[in-house]
Amino acid sequence: MFLVYGIFVSNLDSACFQCLCVAASNCDVEAGCELGFCGPYKISRSYFIDAVKGTSLEGKIDFERCTNDIKCAQGLVTNYMVRYAQDCNGDGVTDCLDFGMISYNGGPDCRHSLNRTDYSLLYGNRLTGCTGHASL
Repeated sequence: MFLVYGIFVSNLDSACFQCLCVAASNCDVEAGCELGFCGPYKISRSYFIDAVKGTSLEGKIDFERCTNDIKCAQGLVTNYMVRYAQDCNGDGVTDCLDFGMISYNGGPDCRHSLNRTDYSLLYGNRLTGCTGHASL
């Protein structure tokens, strides 16, 4: 469990945050922005907009500043998971693998495989290696 901005998301704990960070960038806190994806979680502007939409943060925080600050970025991830949490891999449990699929594919498209491109395969391998699961 992880609590940010007063929001609780089941199975989104500190270990999962670490795995999501490792999967996205090897948790490079100096990652900056590249090709529209920013910070150690490689958050896109559309992800950011979805994460703050309808919250007290909407219109009050800067995209690049927040995504490059680990704590602020974790708040964005939490808000995004509140909006889109679901069982993406069909195993009957919404857990860190699902949160990784949501983060990478986007909430509405989370059921897509993580082996469609070289980078998605790298992301998926990092995620499963970190979480201790055999595969997605």
